[in-house]
Amino acid sequence: MMRRDLTPTVFVLMLLVGGPSMAPAQNQPEPPRQPAGEVAISVLPQAEIGPKLGDDVRVKQIGFVKGLRYVLPVNWTPETPDNPMRLVQIRIPPLANELHGDGTLVISAGIGGSVDDNIARWVAQFTEVEGVPTQQDLQITGSPLLVTQVIATGTYNAGMPGAEPVLQPNTTMWGAIVQGGPEGVVFIKAVGPKETMQERHVAWEVFVRNLVVMKKPRVLRKPPGRYPESEEGTPPSDAPEQPKEE
Repeated sequence: MMRRDLTPTVFVLMLLVGGPSMAPAQNQPEPPRQPAGEVAISVLPQAEIGPKLGDDVRVKQIGFVKGLRYVLPVNWTPETPDNPMRLVQIRIPPLANELHGDGTLVISAGIGGSVDDNIARWVAQFTEVEGVPTQQDLQITGSPLLVTQVIATGTYNAGMPGAEPVLQPNTTMWGAIVQGGPEGVVFIKAVGPKETMQERHVAWEVFVRNLVVMKKPRVLRKPPGRYPESEEGTPPSDAPEQPKEE
């Protein structure tokens, strides 16, 4: 299997979205030690972004999670999470061929275990792996965020632990564990048909490399208008509110 790049040049990404750049960590830790029987993980090589970017660079959506701001391509669709452990769920449509099927990106937090433990757990969900799952640590320039990424392709078990396996062949996973955020470690995992994920690889790069720590907490402000006063002369707590980034 040809390995895809997870390290586009800083200059290209700055031209794409104008956000903070990301460069390899100065002191990269050793690849995690895998328990006996687990798939070994190697460090990703460096390469360039391909010239075919499609609509992946038309970033027009902004979201917020656990003190972080993220950006999405114009046609990635936020959805209501279908699992209470998910903070965010996003549908990834195919870029060129709808027959390839959709991928799904989810963001979670509060998961126990170390970074290495969770990377090993994600990789263990795959059998008949194409090549060797690859991993890399990246430090976002000018921020405290350290992102550990992993990519794997093979037959994916989408079933819950202890339940009957739900096998999905020809599936690719992108994973990212984000350390250094103001509200703890954030886990990002995107899974979908191999062809769709290959087409959307640049968008994943833009997403991960433009994670930003919010300078001020996100607050909810009431929209303009008149509200009935409470006994204390202030708007009632159930008055409509709308989000606004400070």
